[in-house]
Amino acid sequence: MAFSDKLRGQIDKRIQAAKTAFRAGAKDILSDAKSLCPVKTGKLKDSIKMTEAKNGEMFIISANAQNKKGINYAKFVEFDPRIARPFLYPAFYNNVDSVIENIKAALEGGR
Repeated sequence: MAFSDKLRGQIDKRIQAAKTAFRAGAKDILSDAKSLCPVKTGKLKDSIKMTEAKNGEMFIISANAQNKKGINYAKFVEFDPRIARPFLYPAFYNNVDSVIENIKAALEGGR
């Protein structure tokens, strides 16, 4: 096996490890968002979902609960200063440092 093949194998292995760490971190953010979400009926909490995109290189965590009139009220809970009950951004900020550290560790591999 050529050196370039071995190197490519190591790079691929580390990229997969980083994607796994990233996915785990996104799941932690999702879980934290659900735990921080204010619950009245549970509809908002149930609407918090994670979608994987670009083959594990991007994760979208969103909330899209709607009231009876079809208005997505998650954005009001998150951003309206009169309600002041954000849950998505705090979940991200609570976890971002550990997600980054876990991805770094995965990329560094067997140092």
